[in-house]
This record gives sequence, C-alpha cells and structure tokens, in this order.
Amino acid sequence: MEKELIKEHNKELDEAIKQGKAMTAHNQSLIESLERMKNFNERSLATLKVKRPESPAETSPA
Repeated sequence: MEKELIKEHNKELDEAIKQGKAMTAHNQSLIESLERMKNFNERSLATLKVKRPESPAETSPA
C-alpha cells in the first residue's frame, strides 16, 4: 500500500515538474520577446537623438 502511494505521488510530481518546465520555457520566450522590443526601442531612441538632439529645455524638469 505505501509503495503504491509513493509511486502515485512520484507520478504527480513528474507531472508538476513537466508543467513547471513548460511554464519556464514559455516565460523565457516572453522574456526574449520583451528584450527584443526593448532593443528595438533603444535603437529607435538612438536614431531619434541623431536626427534631433535634445534641447536643454527638453532635459530640464518642469
């Protein structure tokens, strides 16, 4: 009886591990997408700064 309970618990743990790994992979994919968006935004900002340097009025607090 105890042996069967342990085996069943191990199956449940295996399933939880499998789901956790799937979630981790999904989250990693989301992180990579967000990093690509951030890199794109940083390149866009750099391009805008080259086209139109900030004036002192834009950088000073209101």
